Amino acid sequence: NGKATVVVDDLPAGDYDVTVIYSGDDKYSPIVKTSKASVKVDPRIDASDLTVQHTAVKYYSVTVYGDDGKVASGVQVTFYLKGKIIATTKTDANGIAKFKITQTPLSNAKIKTVALGKSVTKKLTVKRVVSIKSITVKRTSKKIVLKATLAKVNGKYLVGKKITFKFNGKTFKAVKTKSKGIATLTITPKNYKSVFNKLSKTKKGKTITYSATYSKDTVKKTTKIK
Repeated sequence: NGKATVVVDDLPAGDYDVTVIYSGDDKYSPIVKTSKASVKVDPRIDASDLTVQHTAVKYYSVTVYGDDGKVASGVQVTFYLKGKIIATTKTDANGIAKFKITQTPLSNAKIKTVALGKSVTKKLTVKRVVSIKSITVKRTSKKIVLKATLAKVNGKYLVGKKITFKFNGKTFKAVKTKSKGIATLTITPKNYKSVFNKLSKTKKGKTITYSATYSKDTVKKTTKIK
């Protein structure tokens, strides 16, 4: 039907000049025609799983590519966590969109990123920074020692940070961490008589709770009275 076709594979996204040359024959003169052709691709979002310690300054970032295969600047990006919008921003000149992680500890939560009609879902884990150990408590105890340790953040111990302890319903004045990020609270009848009065009236085998809080990170443990 007077048609000629050529297939060109693996063209990167972009705009191209197409030139068609007809050499002519006995009935038709030679002719040269030019036109434009555009190769489009699906927009895409490059993202990855992220694990970060709570309280560490950290950002979640993605890179957005447009239908020309190049990074897309000035594009609106929406981030969802547990099905709710947690940030809306625009990509910079490098196609990067990011937001500051402020979430409390969570494990393998799904973070969804939406831009240019596309979406991608990855895992976001915010690890606890504070930890406490199990303790043994007796009704006749004369001293209770509570310790909390802050994990290293950016390779450094957190020294001079305030830890708030709560024991059996009683909240104590914050204690600062010392070397290696450890905070220690010693409870005695001399300084907290009411705590031991309450303890002496508690039945053996009853479970009580104690906790340590740093920033918005609270860790709890339970123990049975002996």
